[in-house]
Amino acid sequence: MIDDFESMRWDPPCILELRIYEGIDGMNVSEREGYINIAPHILTPRNSSSSHYFWASGIKNSESTVSDKEHFGLVGMAFDQEDAPMLEAVQKRIGENSDILSLKPKPTSLPGDAANIQARRILKKLIKSESTK
Repeated sequence: MIDDFESMRWDPPCILELRIYEGIDGMNVSEREGYINIAPHILTPRNSSSSHYFWASGIKNSESTVSDKEHFGLVGMAFDQEDAPMLEAVQKRIGENSDILSLKPKPTSLPGDAANIQARRILKKLIKSESTK
């Protein structure tokens, strides 16, 4: 069992930095404690309905109890078997519409979606401001 604390930094339009702080069970991990896994995510449009998704993941060797090969195997498996199929299914479901906030019926929103919705609203404003220049 482990404790973890995660934070995400977003630089519009498409650069994210996920930081996962992990520690042994009961450690009550915060940004100042535990092992840190820094994972940048960079997306760039391929066409109107798909993007290239680049990511990486790393833990300092001095803090890691697993080899680089083991780490990338676990993280790669999580992305390939969990994240990528979910992202592809969402894209298939919404089709060519890049503005999911305009879909009818309106998609279900959960508490964990608040940051994503806020980011989409910010992007919409940025795109509008660029198109009026």
